Amino acid sequence: MEKKEQLQQAYINHVLLNDEQPRSVFVFAKENELAEEEFYKYFGSFDSIEQSIWKVLLDTAITEVKAQEIWPQYSSREKVLSLLLL
Repeated sequence: MEKKEQLQQAYINHVLLNDEQPRSVFVFAKENELAEEEFYKYFGSFDSIEQSIWKVLLDTAITEVKAQEIWPQYSSREKVLSLLLL
């Protein structure tokens, strides 16, 4: 797993365990035994890491619905519903 993915997973774990964002990038970095600068190589803020997580989730969902055999036969409405119901 590359470092960016590791940071995303660590962030997800923190939010799931604590029901909130980390208090600061400094605290998040210390909890995950990395330098604060390492976080900033990949993300500018917690908002940017959240956006990247949502993008990965959406891309995965789109890939999964497009893999369905019936996908090419769906109307635009059915494609959107398929994505939303995934």
